[in-house]
Amino acid sequence: MQKVNSNEVPELHWSSPKGKFGGYGKQISEALGRDPASTDALVRHPFDIEIARLEPGQTPYPYHSHSAQWEFYHIISGTGKVRDESGITPVQRRCRRSGLLRGCRQSERRVVPLSGQRQVYRSITRAALATQ
Repeated sequence: MQKVNSNEVPELHWSSPKGKFGGYGKQISEALGRDPASTDALVRHPFDIEIARLEPGQTPYPYHSHSAQWEFYHIISGTGKVRDESGITPVQRRCRRSGLLRGCRQSERRVVPLSGQRQVYRSITRAALATQ
């Protein structure tokens, strides 16, 4: 078993070329040995975990879907809005309250979170569909 302390995983920054989309993330799976370029499922891992951070008003990426991947979001702290196929929903996570848990099937469009008034921390778990 491998262990990692998320406080010791470096935080990476990403942004779109014009800066409209962006955020910060800790690549937990890669810190645990995941090689995203590998074709070996045991090395690539069947799922990917990231702890993402968004500044107030920041949107991480455009409204989108994945054709062969599920995503699971857990809002750890902060406030913002989530946009999905049913509309826009406000979300918040504060100390001692349960956070939003949201599963997104493959091909289901989403932006999680769309924007926030407070800094948002969330964990994202991505799982590729198994092929046989």
